[in-house]
Amino acid sequence: MSSTPEHGEDRWATNRHLIEEWHRTGDMDALWPDVPAAERHSAQAQVRAVTQAVLRSSATRPALFAPDERQARALGIAGYTSGMGPLLGWWIQQGLVEAPPQVREVFARHLDHGRRRRSVLCDALVRIVQAMRAEGVHPVVIKGLHTGAVYFPDPGTRPAADIDLLVRPAERGQAVEALGKAGFVESRRTRYAARSEWRPIDRPHGVHSLELDHVDNPWSVDLHTALERWYFRGLRRGLGEEPFDHMTEVPISGTTVRALAQPYVTAFLALHASHDLVQMQLVRLVELVLVIRADVRKRALDWAAFASLIRETGIERFVHPALALAEALAPGTVERALLERLGRLATPRTRRVLARVIEADMGALRYRSLDDKLMWASGPRELLLSVSELVAPSDDGMPVGLARLYWRRLLTFARGLSRSRGDGDAGERGL
Repeated sequence: MSSTPEHGEDRWATNRHLIEEWHRTGDMDALWPDVPAAERHSAQAQVRAVTQAVLRSSATRPALFAPDERQARALGIAGYTSGMGPLLGWWIQQGLVEAPPQVREVFARHLDHGRRRRSVLCDALVRIVQAMRAEGVHPVVIKGLHTGAVYFPDPGTRPAADIDLLVRPAERGQAVEALGKAGFVESRRTRYAARSEWRPIDRPHGVHSLELDHVDNPWSVDLHTALERWYFRGLRRGLGEEPFDHMTEVPISGTTVRALAQPYVTAFLALHASHDLVQMQLVRLVELVLVIRADVRKRALDWAAFASLIRETGIERFVHPALALAEALAPGTVERALLERLGRLATPRTRRVLARVIEADMGALRYRSLDDKLMWASGPRELLLSVSELVAPSDDGMPVGLARLYWRRLLTFARGLSRSRGDGDAGERGL
């Protein structure tokens, strides 16, 4: 059972306080102060091991074990932080994973909320798509709502925090007009990542649960005008304009929507998951495995075409981490020669961070290090630009005030330098 209050504003206030403490300290343990960190880490290891066994078609049926309700709760938290809760619930339901009654109950709740939340998001998606089409815009559904409908065994087993839509840059004005008419207001805009966030006006913003992807937890619409990621001042990478000319159509909630075709869908999923390497969710790796396996089997994904795409767009080293982790999770998923070549292009810092993520059972890192903050920099020029970003961020977005943000970044930089030295990593090596 959750230790947070069960109803309304008290629960929201408690969760808000826990989230603020996490942001202040940078320590994820602050989110669950009454659940021992050792139990949550052990639970994360179980979730990873069971996931590997299912993906590798183990001869023996894997099991999730919890001798009491407290450890079953720790498993549920691991299911939430990894994004695997609903899929684990489905695997248990289908007899692919064994679990005692208290664990079955925890993950049955994850699956129930996953399905209900998906229904809410898909209903909103249909309303938004209709509003955009009335403005002459045909958006592209990317990430979770697409992959959940096509690649996961049950659409509700792929959690989605947002509705991610891609439109051509020239169509942004009409898309914004449609979002306003559909009942959304802009809450954040990034200056360089070609993305803005829109929240529904008629929904409360309090976080109902920090232990599962609750149907009433907040969600938003992420409006993209490019499939790209921003790393630091002067360094952006993406897939350019070509994806708009290579689309497929998928049915979602009774309507047909546009989605990315191969090899663009795999390239973008790998780019997106790698970008958030230090906050890795296991479900993103499972997603890559399911997408790659399904489309290689159908001959929709050709490795030569994929290699050509990532080389021409300059994203080779930026997709490597997620592909390497997907291969570690499910050997035989990624073409070996391609993965070896991408590994040689990765920076030493990226390789060290990758090793830490593997040690963390392919989950989020508890603390940030200087390696994490500088991992994408290659060569002296990029290193200087990356360091400058820690002190004076250039893609601050809104609504954070610059003075406050600069001060927070300075403290973050100082903490990262201190931790990297304290962890036995010399400051020079970290830089």
